[in-house]
Amino acid sequence: MKEIMMVIGPGAIGQAIARRVSQGKTVLLADLNSRNCAAVAQTLRDAGFTVETSQVDVSSRQSIQHLVAGHSAGSPHNGTRRRLHQRQ
Repeated sequence: MKEIMMVIGPGAIGQAIARRVSQGKTVLLADLNSRNCAAVAQTLRDAGFTVETSQVDVSSRQSIQHLVAGHSAGSPHNGTRRRLHQRQ
C-alpha cells in the first residue's frame, strides 16, 4: 500500500510541506481551483515527486467526504484527476 500525502490548498506553504515530508509518497493536491493544482503538480513532478490532483470545495462536507473516500486505503486508485461535488 502506497502512502499518500494530501495537501489541500497547495500554495507556497503547502508546497514546502509537501517537499519536506512526501519523499517516497504520492502527493495528492486538492484545491477548488484546478489550474492552481495543475501548476503546482507540474512543479512537484519536475522535482521528482509522484503527484495526483483533485478538485475539492472545503465548504462542502460532501466534497471533502468524496475526496477522502476516493483516496483511502483499499480504494481503487488509478491516478486520474477527480472532479468532486461542489456546493451549489
